[in-house]
Amino acid sequence: MRITEKRPLQAGLVVICTMSLFSFIIYRIYERHKISTFFELLEERADLRIAQIKEDKGLISSNFLPLRSEQFAIYNERGQVSYCLDDEPKEIDLPIIQRVATEGRFFLTTDSTQCIYKLTSNNESSLIVYESASDRLGNARLAYLRQLLLIGSILCSLLTYIIMRFVVHQEMQPFLSIIQKMRRINTENLADKLDESEVPNEVGEMAQVFNNLTDRLNKSIKQQKSFISSVSHELRNPLAILQGITEVALLKKREPEDYVLSLHRIGKEISKMTRLINNLLLLSKTQSNPEDIKFEAGRIDEVVWKAKDQLIKQNPQYQILVTFEENPESDHSLILPKMNEDLLVLAFTNLMDNACKYSPDNSVDISIAALNTSLNLLFHNSGPGISVNDLENITKPFFRSSNASRTEGFGLGLSLVSQILSLHDAPFDITSNPEEGTLVTISFPI
Repeated sequence: MRITEKRPLQAGLVVICTMSLFSFIIYRIYERHKISTFFELLEERADLRIAQIKEDKGLISSNFLPLRSEQFAIYNERGQVSYCLDDEPKEIDLPIIQRVATEGRFFLTTDSTQCIYKLTSNNESSLIVYESASDRLGNARLAYLRQLLLIGSILCSLLTYIIMRFVVHQEMQPFLSIIQKMRRINTENLADKLDESEVPNEVGEMAQVFNNLTDRLNKSIKQQKSFISSVSHELRNPLAILQGITEVALLKKREPEDYVLSLHRIGKEISKMTRLINNLLLLSKTQSNPEDIKFEAGRIDEVVWKAKDQLIKQNPQYQILVTFEENPESDHSLILPKMNEDLLVLAFTNLMDNACKYSPDNSVDISIAALNTSLNLLFHNSGPGISVNDLENITKPFFRSSNASRTEGFGLGLSLVSQILSLHDAPFDITSNPEEGTLVTISFPI
């Protein structure tokens, strides 16, 4: 059920329930008041008749306005009729006599009649006065009130439904307008915006949130397209090389040494493709499923040494120097409360590899500084530096700086580093100068 239909129905049900409860309370209060008022009238008439009898005037009914089904009688202590207005007086049983003797008076209500039994005395003898009648006027007023309350509840509910339907329809117009505009937006026109100024309330906030969402989607789709294009380009190159090597090897019969050389070249290209795919999978995992990555406490210096050892085994010509700016006061000052060792080893290996690769002497200096609120790592080399324009895009996937065209690589290293450090809430900064080289500063919170 649509909101424009559901909300008016709910409002109508609330009103009819409230009005029904309100009407019931009013009806019951008025009914009690009517009954008590009529009992007072009956008691007053009974007292007046008793006064007439005591003055020896008899039962003069002409002094009273007649009541419907009125009965009056006086009984002695044994329940025998002493005075009566009717030819056939009402008999009373022993329980009523006993109750009157105990309570002095009491009231009874039957289907349409109210009556009073009251104890009085005359010449030192006890008498029981009985007066009953039907409250015709009170019952008519009560029935009229019941009709008014019923009709009023129904009319109020219908009126509420009509008003709420109109109000909800008017309030929903901005939503319906936005929904129509949303339906026209697709992946081809994500740049189109909803007008937030038309409705400067919660609907405007919703439009603003939707615009922000489409901005992120548009940016994500563009990045995805760029990513797919870059991946295709990076995979096309080794595949083209593999195809070329294979075609050349099959042009004619060659010596076994030539085939071995071709296989070595094929193996080298396959290794490049494997590294590329592994890096892409790891980059995708850190971006899409960060909650699956486990963190635990560990020493940052041990991670640095582990990364250094792995890189030296692969590249013995690299010169990696690790120093401490100040001797740590204790081993505890070098512990990170939250880290993933494998990811940090990969990040540090990439930073060391880049620093050595672009340094004339294949060297990098690493400095560890334990501060009060953070653990800082500094990677410095004496390479040609990175231009200011390239620094803005250096962490984007597949981006390579202008001075890296002659060096083998895919442009994924710093993207992985940036994503891994982001998972560790560790900001890092890159400063570069052609004369002083490049400095990467990482700050781990502790």
